[in-house]
Amino acid sequence: MKEKSSLKIWLTGLLATGSVALVCFGVAKFLGYHSFAFAWTLNFLLMAWFTSLVSAILPKLDASYFLPKPFEKDGKIYKYAGVLAYRKLLALLRWDKMMPKGVTVQPNAAALQQLEYNTRVSETGHTLIFLLVLVVTVVMTDSLKQAKWLWFTNILLNVYPVLLQRYNRPRYLRLLQRFNVAERPK
Repeated sequence: MKEKSSLKIWLTGLLATGSVALVCFGVAKFLGYHSFAFAWTLNFLLMAWFTSLVSAILPKLDASYFLPKPFEKDGKIYKYAGVLAYRKLLALLRWDKMMPKGVTVQPNAAALQQLEYNTRVSETGHTLIFLLVLVVTVVMTDSLKQAKWLWFTNILLNVYPVLLQRYNRPRYLRLLQRFNVAERPK
C-alpha cells in the first residue's frame, strides 16, 4: 500500500477544515446559531470533515483507552443508558443502508478486525465532534434556551454513537478471541 505524503495530508486537512468552517459560518449567519437546522448541519458537516481527515491520515488508534473496561464488558451500563433503543432507532431509519453498495460483513477474522477498528474510528470522531459542538454551544449561545438544539443534536448524534461503539467493541473482541486473534487488531 502506498503511503500518503505529509503534504497531501496537510492540504487535505486544511482544505476540509476551512471548507467546513466557512459553510458552518454561512449557515449560522443565514439560519442563526440557535436553529435546529444549524445544529443539524454543524454535526453532519463535522462528520464529513472527520471522515475526510481519517481517510487521509489512517490513524492506528491503538491506545489502551479503547480496550473495554471491566464495567463495560457485559454492556449493562449501556443498556440502562438506552443504547439498545438507539440501535433500534438507527435500524428504523435504515442507517445501515447508508453504507456504500457492495459492503457486506463477512464472518471471518479480518472482517471482524475491521469492524472493531471502525468502532474506534467512529468513537474518536463522535467524541471530537461532541467537543467541537460543545465549544460552539458555549461560545455562541447565551442561555439554555438558545443552546437547546445544539445540546439535543450533540447528544443524539454524538453521545449515543460513542456509547454504541463502546457497547459493540467488547462483543467484537470476544468474537475475535474465538478466531484466536490477538485483542489488538492492526
